[in-house]
Amino acid sequence: MVGTEFAEATLKKFRTSLSLLEDFITWKYNQPDFSIKDLSHQFISEFEFYLKSIQNLQHNSAMSYIKKLKKITSGSKVKSNNHS
Repeated sequence: MVGTEFAEATLKKFRTSLSLLEDFITWKYNQPDFSIKDLSHQFISEFEFYLKSIQNLQHNSAMSYIKKLKKITSGSKVKSNNHS
């Protein structure tokens, strides 16, 4: 699919996103993985904080990784803070 449906650079960006997400999960939860069913708005806010403060990314760069996370999880329902 690389080269026909999307560029090699796109794959590289998603791999970087995955790496940052794995680093965040290890940093925040001290575990190697995280269930997508536990994804919440709080998780996303904490990931944003991690990208900006720990990884020292600028706002637009951090938001691009948040958007990639959203794209990957768009088929999943994110839990709100008020509802489980």
